[in-house]
Amino acid sequence: HAYPHIACPNPKIDYVRESVRWWDKWLKGIENNIMDEPKLQYYLMDSVKPAVDYEHREGSWQSAVAWPPASMRHRQYFLHPGSLLTEPNDKPHTLEVNSPETTGRMGGKLMVGIGFSGEFPNDQQADDRQSRTFDTPVLGEILDIVGQPRVNLALCSDQPVSNVIVRLCDVHPAGESTLVTYGVLNLAHRESNENPEALVPGQTYRVDIALNHIAYRLPRGHRLRLAVSNAYWPLIWPSPFKDRLYLELSECRLSLPCPASVIENTNPALSDHDPDKLPASLELRPGHTRKTTREDPETGELKIRTETDYGYHWHRSCDTGVDFTINQLLSIHPDEPNSAKSEATLRVKMQQGDTETALRSHYKMTSSSQHYFIRATWQAWEGENCIFEQQFNEKIERNLI
Repeated sequence: HAYPHIACPNPKIDYVRESVRWWDKWLKGIENNIMDEPKLQYYLMDSVKPAVDYEHREGSWQSAVAWPPASMRHRQYFLHPGSLLTEPNDKPHTLEVNSPETTGRMGGKLMVGIGFSGEFPNDQQADDRQSRTFDTPVLGEILDIVGQPRVNLALCSDQPVSNVIVRLCDVHPAGESTLVTYGVLNLAHRESNENPEALVPGQTYRVDIALNHIAYRLPRGHRLRLAVSNAYWPLIWPSPFKDRLYLELSECRLSLPCPASVIENTNPALSDHDPDKLPASLELRPGHTRKTTREDPETGELKIRTETDYGYHWHRSCDTGVDFTINQLLSIHPDEPNSAKSEATLRVKMQQGDTETALRSHYKMTSSSQHYFIRATWQAWEGENCIFEQQFNEKIERNLI
């Protein structure tokens, strides 16, 4: 994540200008009409082909005088075998969800936008094939999704702990699948995160899954896809058991927030914005990311290696150089949830005058059906001398997670 005047992809906004206008009103008493402007301003993204990075996302700034806007309508879609329709499904039909643990490899990182991540969600077709999918007919009109979609599912599991993941995707005429938004629920936490309750295998539960807020426009000729899986590696750690879910489609539906109309925003701070030509730091080595994904042809084990070099920058404000790298290796077997492994090595080197310091750390996380295992090493360096080192070897009980 990053401030909106420096984050990527474009468009950026003049966050500093907007902040000054606010504080001018409330600290200096300057009447600048900021309180007469719409309470909500958001960016409605246009449809885009899937890619691991974007320089610019097309769309438009919109506004609403209140939230939810008076024009908001919640469209109801119902799950039929393979289809997502506006007509209710009155025919009982049970569908098994048994996703490989490698499902989710195309999900990208949790937080992106620092400029060279290469970690946006890629084409979702690989994950779609490992999920149960439900598609609308080809859209005959534009579909704007603004707000938080919600999905109601009736399901049961064959294990006391299970995850369910719901994704919404923009399916292009040629078949590409762009992730719009998603939501995750540990079914043992269906009522409370503080007081989880194990599932009773075979018992039907009715759950409400809130997807992440989004503002996205699907054009005519595309389809909306709802995908359901019970794995989403590596964004979430696998369930402790290899589980299966069973959906009762006649009781499943999607509620989609769709404003009847959108209002173009005229806030000058949201116009095309180029940051100051004099950057706050001097780039001594550019940053980059290299990601490789390999699947063992014999065992099926998936390995995702990400090498992120944030570059070497000299920060003028504190006359300090910062050199920052993170390397991560994630691996999992498609049929073994407790084969999941995450390893990361982090190095930060800082220099101010003749003083050079560094932080070095290594983390490794694995699990069994009962515990998480975390091993870590922290080191602090001054020049060529390690002045502090601490090691951790933790065994943490899994409490229905």
